Amino acid sequence: MGVDTLAYINIKDLKKLISEYFDQLLNLIFETQVRWQTFLSELKLDERVDVVKPEDLKEHLATYNGVIRNRDFWYQISNLDIIFLSDINPLADKLDSDPNYIELADFYFAIQDFIKTKFDEIVKIAKQK
Repeated sequence: MGVDTLAYINIKDLKKLISEYFDQLLNLIFETQVRWQTFLSELKLDERVDVVKPEDLKEHLATYNGVIRNRDFWYQISNLDIIFLSDINPLADKLDSDPNYIELADFYFAIQDFIKTKFDEIVKIAKQK
């Protein structure tokens, strides 16, 4: 069994991401649905890293000379209040109870549930446009 990646985002920045860069939100959700070691490897981060904060990510992107897939995307993300960590990191429990943060996968699953529940209404709205 592997260790999963969690991404906690400040709710204010999540709202900004949805209103200004919705496609980036979807990309972020899919980019973080990987094992922790895969996440670190994709970003060329040291495997001993246990938390990636925005300032860490920004500094790494600025100083790493090699190729990082979607570097521009990750640079945009580093401007948000977002914290990446493994699901076994004790900080995850603290962030779960912090009213200012939400875990991206939880938000994604809530969107899925909302769509399933309100599907007919969503289709009706979409057809009106």
